[in-house]
Amino acid sequence: MVGFDESASSSAATEWAASEAERRGSALRVAADIALSCQGPAGQFPDADLLVVDAASLARWLSSSTSGAGTRRGSCPVIVVRGRIEQPLRRIVVGVDGSNASANALEWAADEACGYDAELVIVHAWTPTGGADRSIRSNDLDRSDAQCFIDVSVRHCEKRMDRAVSGELIDGDAAAVLTAMSDTADLVVVGSRGRSGFRTMLLGSVALSVSDRAGCPVAIIHPRNRECHLSTIVDDR
Repeated sequence: MVGFDESASSSAATEWAASEAERRGSALRVAADIALSCQGPAGQFPDADLLVVDAASLARWLSSSTSGAGTRRGSCPVIVVRGRIEQPLRRIVVGVDGSNASANALEWAADEACGYDAELVIVHAWTPTGGADRSIRSNDLDRSDAQCFIDVSVRHCEKRMDRAVSGELIDGDAAAVLTAMSDTADLVVVGSRGRSGFRTMLLGSVALSVSDRAGCPVAIIHPRNRECHLSTIVDDR
């Protein structure tokens, strides 16, 4: 499903969606005023496997909704087409933080990378926790845990994809890190909300910021209905 309003940006989104539909062997549906539903773009079309919108359509919907909250949350991935558009995809970057949506984003990104035979880069942004009185050793231990999380995620995807995957632990704010990574990516994949996200919010702050500032298309992945946190991936070792 793709939203179209005759603007140049929605035309680019339609072209992106048509190419993706052809690759998947899927039907393509074009809808007008896709961003005006109070349920949010994904909730408007519950039977869609993938929803494609341009950044302007997403912004219009968010500005017309109540704090970005939806009465229902659609489960299909939402692709926000913006910035530099490259198809077929050759480099996919996925941000992970241990949340349910993040775990689903990791699985989805791995499958997309396989479908495109693209490079997959798993990124975790890390910042020290606690106040100024927190010891250097405590922060080093936290960073070591974060590196372990990346390593486990990489091994999980390598097993799923049967080929090499790269992982990067980068110091900094998640939204800023992923936005910077978008400069060299063809697609950035994020969970709809992170570990600190409110369940009533359709999109978390990281997803909103990246979809608004990225230099390439962004895939926003919702949580599964069942819980699938980091422990699911860690137990897969």
